[in-house]
Amino acid sequence: MTETIQRINPKIWIFAIVLIGFVVLQAAVFLKIALNFNKKHHVLTSQEVKDAVKTGAVSVIGPALSVVLLAMTLITFVGPATTFMRVGVIGSASYELNIANTAADAIGVSLGTEAVTESVFTLCLFGMILASAPYFLNCFISLKPLDMAMKKAASKKISFTTYIGLAAAVGLIGRNTLNQMKSTPHVVAIVVSVILTLLMKSYIKRTGKKGLNNWILVICLIAGMTAAVLTKKYM
Repeated sequence: MTETIQRINPKIWIFAIVLIGFVVLQAAVFLKIALNFNKKHHVLTSQEVKDAVKTGAVSVIGPALSVVLLAMTLITFVGPATTFMRVGVIGSASYELNIANTAADAIGVSLGTEAVTESVFTLCLFGMILASAPYFLNCFISLKPLDMAMKKAASKKISFTTYIGLAAAVGLIGRNTLNQMKSTPHVVAIVVSVILTLLMKSYIKRTGKKGLNNWILVICLIAGMTAAVLTKKYM
C-alpha cells in the first residue's frame, strides 16, 4: 500500500494543485457576486454582513480541527496528495474515507493493506470523485431557480432567505443531533449545549451585546465536550 501511494501521489499532486486553485478562485468569484447582489438588492445590512463574516471565521475553528485530525487518518490510506485534493473540495475526510473503503470492499480488498494495487487505488479515487457528483449537480439544479426567486422577492421588498437559512440549519443540526444520541455522554453534551445556547441568547437580548453571537458555537462546543467527558468519567 505504501509503495502504491508513493508511485501514484506525485502524479496526483499536479491535479490536486489545479483543482484546489480552481476552488479558491471559485470561492472568490462567488463572494464577489454575493456581495454585489447584496449591494444591489439589500438582502442584508452592512452590519449583518460583518457579523456573518465574524461568526463564520470563529465557527469554522472547531470543525476545521476535526477535519485536520481525520485527514491525518485519510493520508495513511490514500496519501497526502489525494487527501489534499479531496478534502480541499468536499471538506469531509470521514466521508471520503468511507467512500474509499466502500470502493475497495466492492472488489474484496481492504483499504490500507498490501492488496491495494495501483488499479485498486485508482478505483477508490474514482469512487471518491463520483460520490461528490450529487453536490455539483445540485448546484446546477437548485441555484439558478433560487437566484431568480430571490430577485423576484427583492423587487417586492420581501426577504425569505432568513427562513430558508433557518429551516436548513434546523434540519441539518436536528439530523446530526439525532444521529449522535447514542449514549448518556452524548445526550448530556447536547442538553448542556442547548441550555447554554438559550441562556446566552437570552443574555445577549437583555444586554444588547451582539458581539457574543460570534462566540456562541465555540463556547457551546467546549462546554458540551467537557460535560460529555466528565459524564463518561464519573458515571
